[in-house]
Amino acid sequence: MKSIFAIAKITLIQIIRDKVFYGLLFVAFLVACFSNIAADWSVAEFMEIYFQITASVVHAIGGLLAILWSAKIVHTAKEKGILDAQLSTAVSRSSWLVGSWLGVAGGLFLLWVLALSVIQGTGLFYNFSWFSTDQWVCFGFYYLIWLFVGTTALLVSLLGGQMFSILVAVGL
Repeated sequence: MKSIFAIAKITLIQIIRDKVFYGLLFVAFLVACFSNIAADWSVAEFMEIYFQITASVVHAIGGLLAILWSAKIVHTAKEKGILDAQLSTAVSRSSWLVGSWLGVAGGLFLLWVLALSVIQGTGLFYNFSWFSTDQWVCFGFYYLIWLFVGTTALLVSLLGGQMFSILVAVGL
């Protein structure tokens, strides 16, 4: 178990150091601000418009990041020979795979929490109400979809190259 959590920690650190992470949080903030402007264009249902726009962008960004991070972890490990070095030690292939998956899942969860915090905080700043329970459940399902897409990309990237796994995961 220690080896799985060590690999998950290394994977999570690689994901956080990726320059895409902070840029996407900034994009979430910009989308939240734009959603407020778009909600003002409507006669009614400001909160519903705000939710739909932000939820669509969060879903798209999270899905793409799940694919890119999962494919990148395996590709980087193969390219640098890290995978061979890690698998030649006492770490089994399944431990490496589960640890990498946990690292990607942790990175996606961190992105999910931060993006929702930015979106909810921006909404409260513009005098919108808190998201309803149904909306939080919807965002929770988005996270589960990200996990499924990330898992698919991780497994497919073990079978083929990085571009092949990205195309297959996007196609699904």
